[in-house]
Amino acid sequence: MSRIGTSLLIFILILMTGCATAPVPVPSFAISPGSKVGLLVSLPSSPVHLHIGTTVFNNFTKPYELPETLDASATNRITTRLRENGFQPVDLKPLGWKISDVNALAKSDGQHWVANPDQLTQLNRLRNELGLRAIVVMTEARVSADLGCAGGPCSDRQMERSGLFSLSFLNISRFRAVAAMEMKVFILDPAVELSSAQPLKSQLELRVLPLAGFKEPADYKNLTPAEFAPVVNWIHGFIDEAAASTAKALRNGAK
Repeated sequence: MSRIGTSLLIFILILMTGCATAPVPVPSFAISPGSKVGLLVSLPSSPVHLHIGTTVFNNFTKPYELPETLDASATNRITTRLRENGFQPVDLKPLGWKISDVNALAKSDGQHWVANPDQLTQLNRLRNELGLRAIVVMTEARVSADLGCAGGPCSDRQMERSGLFSLSFLNISRFRAVAAMEMKVFILDPAVELSSAQPLKSQLELRVLPLAGFKEPADYKNLTPAEFAPVVNWIHGFIDEAAASTAKALRNGAK
């Protein structure tokens, strides 16, 4: 075999080995009914409408106020789902906790889950002072809303905030509901990021929905409550499903 052929074979084997790398397994854990589960939510108050037009001069972003903020809605929905599954929710926000305190409590060393030394002090406080068994963290996170590849290089159109993504180009219109948020779930003893393991990982990543049959608005820059309602309903539904899947995963534990 030539030197080029040998190099190519080695390269392919490296790729295959990387693709076959198994995820770090979740160690055994069980959380009994009545256990305390912390939650910390930090989301923008309102969703937005991000529109991409034929030229950059047609692009705009507009917020839409809701009767209940996204932050409050998410906190209430997660609280409800945890209670329905027999847990005692503990909202950490009134206690002065911040997302940066608890967003990386556990990490993988490639083979095992370990407590993150950078947040070990916080982890011990959550365990020992508050008596928590797990914590649910939800915060805003950039999401790829659309990948446009017509007429040139592909363009990854992202949204920083939840809401409606719309695109109008050459008589083609697309509408997507977007949940620009991320939920992390940590078991505290042993320290594990449960949200990075299947099946919960896949369930929490379904953050964009093409809105088939969405009626084109009469005025893109001023959506009526009825026009914006399908977007809000889907975002609320995403939060509900994420909270329900999380509560179920905590209740079921790992053998």
